[in-house]
Amino acid sequence: MTVAVNDGKGLALRLVDAALASVGTDAATTEKDLFSVSVKAGKIVRPRERMVIRAWGTFAATADTKRIRAYFGGTVIADSGAIAANTGHWELEAEVVLTDRLTQMYRGRVKVKTSVATTIDTDYFTQGTLALDEITALIAKVTGQNGAATLNDAVLVGGTVEISD
Repeated sequence: MTVAVNDGKGLALRLVDAALASVGTDAATTEKDLFSVSVKAGKIVRPRERMVIRAWGTFAATADTKRIRAYFGGTVIADSGAIAANTGHWELEAEVVLTDRLTQMYRGRVKVKTSVATTIDTDYFTQGTLALDEITALIAKVTGQNGAATLNDAVLVGGTVEISD
């Protein structure tokens, strides 16, 4: 699937994959992949090329803690931390930018509304650098984790992975 999207910064992003069906956490406290994409080798090879992960979802009406994370190449690039969210929703955006062939910088943001009654959103930011070899395929994924063994405590409603053209 190839769809070009202008990101508002003059760079075209190409849709690599999209999550088109809801996926929830299991009735367990282990981390679960909610959306996973294999980014083929050589897709991000020139400095300033980038990959963007976007995902969104909901939280169940429980007092259990929930956690949403994004990974690229096995490294956490966005993390909500363990939060007490009851009937709220979440949005995630993470970006990886190639600075040279073996170095990337990233930033991640998870925006959380912890309950239907809450009018304030809370943001959780992550940033750093990576040293991944782009000549091998790398996994981009979004995960969910429950604080108690409750089915669908965190649910991914949709998501996309895009790469600059």
